[in-house]
Amino acid sequence: MILLQEEQKSQGVRLAKLSSLLGGGATPKTTQPAKTSPRKTTACLPYEEDPVERSERTAGWILSLVFHAALLLGAGISLTPKIKPAAAPTFPPATVDLVAAPEPMKQPPAPVEPQPSKPGDMAQAIVRKPQPKKAAAPPKPAPAVAAAPRPTRVAQPDYLRNPPPVYPETARQKKEQGIVYVWVKISPAGSVEMARVVRSSGFADLDQSALTAVEHWRFHPALAGVKPVESQAVVPVRFYLQ
Repeated sequence: MILLQEEQKSQGVRLAKLSSLLGGGATPKTTQPAKTSPRKTTACLPYEEDPVERSERTAGWILSLVFHAALLLGAGISLTPKIKPAAAPTFPPATVDLVAAPEPMKQPPAPVEPQPSKPGDMAQAIVRKPQPKKAAAPPKPAPAVAAAPRPTRVAQPDYLRNPPPVYPETARQKKEQGIVYVWVKISPAGSVEMARVVRSSGFADLDQSALTAVEHWRFHPALAGVKPVESQAVVPVRFYLQ
């Protein structure tokens, strides 16, 4: 208890001193922090670009790119050597046609030689005595004259249906031309039974091409009256370059 009372007294003394100090106007100096001027801050506002300026700048970029591309393309074209393709060899057009066959020579009919009279007959006619005349018998009708056979029509090639011969490529390059005469034996049905070259063009390739083509041709058969018969013909085939 005593200690508690003494402690209370000491606290009262300290409080009295403190109040006296406060009442005397002597206030302790306190250091205040220096006033600092507030910093000026500028807010960063978003920049709004003018649409006209944007379109002009875009057009400028496009024109610049086009100009540089044209320069590069022109430089590439001028630096690249022009290579001309090799021209293909040209040959003159070839034509194969058929010409008229030479007409066969008509042989004149053989003259009929009169048969000489036998001398024995003449002698008998002189020695023979005249016989009494008999009644004249009615004349016998003259024998019917046999109808003359109708002429045989010569077979002609059916040019509208027969394909022309092939012009050999080697002959075309060598510019070989000529006419080949092919003899054919034609059946009554109009097909070729036999064929051979009777006059050469002077070139083996042309002769063989004409012979191969004519062997597969069809003909109008020759007619004896109205009956088809076997016949022969000579077919000329001409090869020429225009």
